[in-house]
Amino acid sequence: ITSMVQDQQGRIWVSSGATIKGVYRFDGQAWKRFGTESGLMEVPYHKVVADTLGNVWALATGRGSRDGKSGVFRFNGTGFDRWDTANGLIDSRVYDVTADKDGARARASQLLPAHAGLWTRAKDDGRAEAALIAFYGTRPA
Repeated sequence: ITSMVQDQQGRIWVSSGATIKGVYRFDGQAWKRFGTESGLMEVPYHKVVADTLGNVWALATGRGSRDGKSGVFRFNGTGFDRWDTANGLIDSRVYDVTADKDGARARASQLLPAHAGLWTRAKDDGRAEAALIAFYGTRPA
């Protein structure tokens, strides 16, 4: 298991970037697997993320952005919708997501606590987003 997160409904989501394909959800009583029948590719997912807006995202990096095995998938309530370069992402290989400016501030503060004071103001001129770009090497989704 490379990722585990709890969504706003209290469900547990699990993924593995190594050998387990698809994403799994535990609702307190039973596990459910999400795979190709739910809109996901049949590949390992290195991360599952629950954002501040209530969305659950599954992230697959594949072996490169052009191998067709990477992408970002958002849970729509019953299955997943794919987001990739065709939907405006600069690259389909994404390592993390944030929901909004406040989410970017929180994530940047977690990753770079020594610099958290740079983006505490309501108008931070994109400093938190810039810090995430510098940390991850790409623009956050």
